Amino acid sequence: MDISGRAISLAKKKIRQHGLKADLKRESVTDLRTIKAGFDLILDIGCYHQLDPGERQIYHQNIHRLLKEGGDFLLYAHYKNHPEDLHGVDDLDLEQFSMYLRLIRRNDGQERNKRPSLWLLYQKETLR
Repeated sequence: MDISGRAISLAKKKIRQHGLKADLKRESVTDLRTIKAGFDLILDIGCYHQLDPGERQIYHQNIHRLLKEGGDFLLYAHYKNHPEDLHGVDDLDLEQFSMYLRLIRRNDGQERNKRPSLWLLYQKETLR
């Protein structure tokens, strides 16, 4: 899923080249009513850190609804070191995920040796 038609077109081309099948959708992460729950893996590379606070709340609701118990959520985001930075995520943003997911791994790094970034692996715990 991507909001960019161009990204969807490029993905379709790559999928055909490799003889694979996939259900690709052009949708916003804040409007996923047509997507059914039960995903083993949700991957976000650079989406969450661009959302405003209201969109982030909807995003969390969607991740919580769509990811099945025991499923993994893998997030790549730009990390902001200073509260005045407008772009990126901070530790308060990341705490929101911990309300319904368990952090498995966090790898901090640098994007192109310029911007702090991180990879986070979360897992939705199974209810007993």
